[in-house]
Amino acid sequence: MGIRVVAFLLVVVLWHRIPAWISWLLVVTAVVMPYIAVLLANAGRERRETSTVLIDPRALGAQAEGPEEDQHHD
Repeated sequence: MGIRVVAFLLVVVLWHRIPAWISWLLVVTAVVMPYIAVLLANAGRERRETSTVLIDPRALGAQAEGPEEDQHHD
């Protein structure tokens, strides 16, 4: 918020003393900055309902059952 206030103040104070493109750049910065700040603050807040599985449980089950089945058949 402080950067936005400084940008507005610089535009008001230096309007006729600096090139117009710099003034407009400061105006755009002051207007767009709150939108970007809200996007960054809210990014990643949604929680997923499903958990992340790093290993396929079927692969673990196949390895664990493989030797046990061989022992039961003997």
